[in-house]
Amino acid sequence: KPCAIGSVYQPSVKGIKFYATQGFTYSPKDLGVVGNDKILHIRQLEEAAFAYCHRTLSEATRSGIKASLASPTCLMGVYIP
Repeated sequence: KPCAIGSVYQPSVKGIKFYATQGFTYSPKDLGVVGNDKILHIRQLEEAAFAYCHRTLSEATRSGIKASLASPTCLMGVYIP
């Protein structure tokens, strides 16, 4: 089945623009790579994720990320590109 948002299933993404939800939006925002234009710049995401994933847990939480989300933020940051 296609991905659902709530109880509404979304169409496939063939031949159309893909608007991401959940982890595809939270991690880039947490990493500060979504510009004022609301566009995700992949090169910036790669660089920010690389730097973020090399932080210790203490460094990540000092930057405002919840400890429980530190690892998923790294994972999604390197997974998306």
